[in-house]
Amino acid sequence: MARILLSAMGTAVAPSIIKSIQAEGHFVIGMDAGEHPTGQFFADDFWRAPLIKNKQGYINFLVEKSNQFDVFFPYIDEELVLLSERWGHLPDVLKDKIFISCAEAIQITDDKIEFHKFCKENDIPCVELATTFPAYYKPRSGRGGNGHSVITTQDEWDYFSKKTEGMFQENIRGMEYTIDVLTGKNGEWIFGLPRKRLSAKGVSTVGQIDVRQDILDLCKKCVEALDFKGPINIQIFECDKTGRLLLSEINPRLSGSYLFCAQAGFNVAAESIALFLNDEYPKDRDIADQKIIWRFYEEFIPA
Repeated sequence: MARILLSAMGTAVAPSIIKSIQAEGHFVIGMDAGEHPTGQFFADDFWRAPLIKNKQGYINFLVEKSNQFDVFFPYIDEELVLLSERWGHLPDVLKDKIFISCAEAIQITDDKIEFHKFCKENDIPCVELATTFPAYYKPRSGRGGNGHSVITTQDEWDYFSKKTEGMFQENIRGMEYTIDVLTGKNGEWIFGLPRKRLSAKGVSTVGQIDVRQDILDLCKKCVEALDFKGPINIQIFECDKTGRLLLSEINPRLSGSYLFCAQAGFNVAAESIALFLNDEYPKDRDIADQKIIWRFYEEFIPA
């Protein structure tokens, strides 16, 4: 049994993620800076963490707690960026317990403008920039869909054009895929499993496993181009108009809906823990291709 530290315990999916890791026999410690994180009632232990904007306070908190956990999976993009920026100054006792990608991979994927440049430089098909509406606006950095907007009028275009920290992309229509991927300690590809986002509200609420070699080949090209380590998730659109696969973004962390793939035979969190602690991972998996998984929320009243 390992002691696993997870952040972002205030998200709607936190209880399911906690239960999944506990089911593998691990002790889960949740942490969050929020006032009412639901995950605190499901984790085996809970720590109130400093806000990430208190950068040194956040780092000091992790250093002080580092002897109380075995593996830390940061779930918030701002955490990844801060840890990557401070990596060279972190004590080994903390660095040895965090399974994250190299600083370059984290910083490029966090910056939407730099990420687009990276795709072009590495001949990776991606969603193109837009020069007029209709378009899709993304802030330069940020998580989830915060600050995103579909642009359909000249007034909207003019309004968002005044924002200096963002970009316009073509508003692609088509099926969106999320691919949960496990990479090794040296950045090598280990396994990936695509799933369709049939319905989503921030995170997927209905997903379907869809094992497609063309999607996996594009993901492998991404992994070869950047030094990822551990669990990542990749988002790809299949354009209705052209049929092309277009890379949308990469998040160098566990996805909020990796449990969909876990239900189909690929538990990337469990495999990441085994890989990080014991250099082990399954050589064969029984994948339930085309399986559909639904997610629902329910009310909870603590005892």
